[in-house]
This record gives sequence, C-alpha cells and structure tokens, in this order.
Amino acid sequence: MIIRVVSLHFHPAQSELGKQILKRVAPKVRESVGCTHLSILFDVHHNGKVLTYSHWDSLDDLKKYRNSEFFITFWSEIQPLLLTKAIARSTYPELTYP
Repeated sequence: MIIRVVSLHFHPAQSELGKQILKRVAPKVRESVGCTHLSILFDVHHNGKVLTYSHWDSLDDLKKYRNSEFFITFWSEIQPLLLTKAIARSTYPELTYP
C-alpha cells in the first residue's frame, strides 16, 4: 500500500473555487484503479490550506492515475489557483511494503 499526502495552499481569493474543484473530482479519484481511500482535509486555521490523503494499492497504480487524462485535466485547473507549489509525498507503512 502507498499513502499519498499532498499539501495545497490556495490563493486567498481562489480557495473556495479550489475546494469546489477538489470536491467535484473526489468521487472520480476514489473510483480510480488502485485507489482504496481518499480524504480531503481542510485546515481549520488557514482557509486556503488543504491536504489530500489517499491510499493506493501500488506505486504503479498511483503512477497510472497521475499520468491519466483525468488527472492532467483537473490538475491544470488546480495549479493556477495555488499560492505556492504543491508538496506531495508518497509513503508506505513499514510493515506492508515488499
């Protein structure tokens, strides 16, 4: 299992639009091959800061998703709304990685 955490920081004037886009695409992300979990976490103290937290069966599944037309399209909508570059980490639980 791969755990993917992505930190997003939207421009203050764009944070609501960014959140709407994330909520709109979440069901499709959850349906992606290999995705077993997705949470979108909104910071209670900073309106424009969001974390996405997802579980993937394998690194290959995550790579296929990130190279999909769906991801490329919605990421092109999200990127211009960001105040800073997104920070992404792909991790694995120690006891489950081969």
